[in-house]
Amino acid sequence: MDIHDTLYTKRLRIVPLDQQHFAARKAAAAAAAAHDEQAQNLYDAMQELQERAKADDAVHFWWYTNREIYLRETNEYLGSIALMSAPDTDPEHLVEVGYSLLPDARGHGYMREALGAICDLVFTIGGAQMAGMIAGVEISNVPSQHVLAACGFVKTDESSTLGLQIWKRLTPQYSGFAPKDRDFSNMES
Repeated sequence: MDIHDTLYTKRLRIVPLDQQHFAARKAAAAAAAAHDEQAQNLYDAMQELQERAKADDAVHFWWYTNREIYLRETNEYLGSIALMSAPDTDPEHLVEVGYSLLPDARGHGYMREALGAICDLVFTIGGAQMAGMIAGVEISNVPSQHVLAACGFVKTDESSTLGLQIWKRLTPQYSGFAPKDRDFSNMES
């Protein structure tokens, strides 16, 4: 398993975008952003990822690229998931993850399956310096909170002012205990 690899689960194919495809997807999102709030959100997230990658260097591109989620059976685009930091660039050695699904793809367990596969990847290749993973979620986004909890994340902080919760999943050496052995490759919804 490598950071460049396409990931496969029972139902999903999770494809990391190379620089050419990243630029094309970002341009398409920019064109649609004027008329579509979801496209605007995608564009904003991709812009932030690109800026973070440039601030580090090209070596970290694969840590910052967007990964598109497709249904294996039909090749239907469902949404995206992205790592937003690399373990050696974050002061706390945490890898940030962000994700979004199209409205029709929600409620089927797809993101739980995709996040589980991404966690498996990150915890396999993150290296000894990695402390774990972190995600921010809106307080009102209860379904996303359930996804994080199902994938072994624990809520560690909340800001009512920002309307945001912070969730972390630490590696065993940083948490003091080994997480449950979870196999997301054959996960059912």
